[in-house]
Amino acid sequence: MLVLSGCLGGNDVIDNEEPVEQPLDTDGDGFPDSEDADDDNDLWSDIDELNCNSNSLLATSMPTDTDNDGICDDLDTDKDGDGWTNLLEEACDTDPVVASNIPADTDNDGTCDPLDEDGDGDTFSDGIEIQCGSDPLDSNNIPDDMDGDGVCDAMDNDMDGDGVDNDDDFAPQDSGKTEGIGGCTDLTAL
Repeated sequence: MLVLSGCLGGNDVIDNEEPVEQPLDTDGDGFPDSEDADDDNDLWSDIDELNCNSNSLLATSMPTDTDNDGICDDLDTDKDGDGWTNLLEEACDTDPVVASNIPADTDNDGTCDPLDEDGDGDTFSDGIEIQCGSDPLDSNNIPDDMDGDGVCDAMDNDMDGDGVDNDDDFAPQDSGKTEGIGGCTDLTAL
């Protein structure tokens, strides 16, 4: 005699296999994080986020990119995109993250005035112009140089270039008169 029990039915089969674990997919885009270049789907690659000190698994944690050029501020040599490097802006006392705050460059030579030895581009250094009494930031205001020897009159011992020192020259501003000081120099004398 044959006895059948309900243990042989399909519904009674016990599955001894372990469940298959699904790989982590942080952003739910169907690509596991191990194969996804942007785990949090914030448009910054995981590598960029790692290099820019933001969390690649958190969509609300994105690198700061002041000028929106796709390079995070941590790696961007010109954070505000104004054409001046961050280092130059700091050296020129301007803010490297405010595009409207650019260094003054009177002669437009690419060197800001505080670092430019000739801020107005008139061939006279700023230091010489200050010593000579002209404006170092006005290219139309140059030191007086009567004899054209490159030494301003205020610093030139022979401003008219006649070969006689100013102190000994009867007319230190007239190269046509080269004789020394003549006549009586004592105003109290008769």
